[in-house]
Amino acid sequence: MPSNYYDIDAILADEQLLTCRSQFDFDHLGPYLDSEITSSHVPKNTKLVLPMWAVSRWLSLGYVQVTVLPPSYSPKFLSNLEADPSHVNLRRKNPYFFLAGRRLVSLLRKQQQQPGRVNNRFQ
Repeated sequence: MPSNYYDIDAILADEQLLTCRSQFDFDHLGPYLDSEITSSHVPKNTKLVLPMWAVSRWLSLGYVQVTVLPPSYSPKFLSNLEADPSHVNLRRKNPYFFLAGRRLVSLLRKQQQQPGRVNNRFQ
């Protein structure tokens, strides 16, 4: 949840898309969860691309698992950033790099606190 409900930057940072896998079968939600899904049934382990605000709640309920980091937080991008930070344009890659990154860290910590349901992949 954004620190200030009316903060437009926090709202826009929460629109960062995350790739997840469903942990359950979902009925009647297919087209609503992802535009690429044509049937109403979503089987377990289906790849979903959802905004961070939706992943936050669904992750706390154990419905999804974050499987792939966004491109602006990938190991390749971060190694480029560490190699020469003055030549990396963060605003071009992600205008809300720091806000979304703080939120992403929070989500990944939440995912790690559910060892029975979720694979702790990003340790």
